[in-house]
Amino acid sequence: MEQPNVVSWNALMAAYAHNGHHVHARAVFDRMELRNAVSWTCLMTGYHKAACMEVAEWIFSRMPSWGVRDLVSCNAMIQAYALNGHAASARRIFDAMQRRDAATWTGMIAAYTDAGLCASADAVLRSMSLEGDAEPDGATFSCVLAGLSQRGMVEAARQCFRSMVSNYCIQASIQHYCCMVDALGRSRQLRQAEELVEDLVRGCAAGDDDDMGIAWTALLAACKLHGEPEIAARAAHRGGAFAAGATGYVLLSTTFCSSQAT
Repeated sequence: MEQPNVVSWNALMAAYAHNGHHVHARAVFDRMELRNAVSWTCLMTGYHKAACMEVAEWIFSRMPSWGVRDLVSCNAMIQAYALNGHAASARRIFDAMQRRDAATWTGMIAAYTDAGLCASADAVLRSMSLEGDAEPDGATFSCVLAGLSQRGMVEAARQCFRSMVSNYCIQASIQHYCCMVDALGRSRQLRQAEELVEDLVRGCAAGDDDDMGIAWTALLAACKLHGEPEIAARAAHRGGAFAAGATGYVLLSTTFCSSQAT
């Protein structure tokens, strides 16, 4: 390349930032004669991925405003705060934004769910539809369901799943099903989790072996958690559990070992 431009510099810096090489990303940034919002956002992302939140905040505070603070950079900072458990800081940026998109709302929901503030996450989800900036999408509900699952809130997860399908007309994906399998598994409702995977199998088209492998592996992981070899064996027998590779075999083996030890 004879003369690098801002796009090529940004691509190089993004590659460094997203692979944990924030020092190299900074070196590229310092060499750039012309920078834009993407340049600053890539640099900020590199530092928050390296768990250097104070530096990421410093970069964010000194970014040129370009009139209104860039939507992408604000979304990136909200996601950074979410990943580091700073829900209140994420909310300050969220409230100050004049324009939001689906990623903004989803990032704020993630910040609350990751902090265990599920009621606040639900309030943001409700506001998302009412304010009209953006509609919840599959990624939004994946975030909510994952948070509810991690905290063992299985009934809330059920209601959320039903609302997603009936109220928002979003078709449940493999990620949504796996979140529900995980939620049911954590609460020892393994038979219900198995039935959910069976429903997914019946509804999937031929050729979706990889998705089936992911779902069965999620069920096997739940069986391993509670030492339930009978359901684990049925999952293995149905065959779809091992489409994802050796993970299923390992989970099945450890499930039987843990059940024999108890």
